[in-house]
Amino acid sequence: MKISELMIINSDWGYYIGNICTDDDGNSSPYSRSSEYFLTFIEAEEYLYECGDNLADTSEQYALIKE
Repeated sequence: MKISELMIINSDWGYYIGNICTDDDGNSSPYSRSSEYFLTFIEAEEYLYECGDNLADTSEQYALIKE
């Protein structure tokens, strides 16, 4: 399993900063969310640029729960 670097991810709820997990078969799925949701890609990009170094510490706060 491989976890991506922080990146901007698009979802039905908007854009957010997070990580994607890719399994051994090449299937990808959301792994964690390290920000709130943003309405536009530009807003998420600006947030990542301004706060990117501090986001890794908050990823557990927004972590997605897998059942």
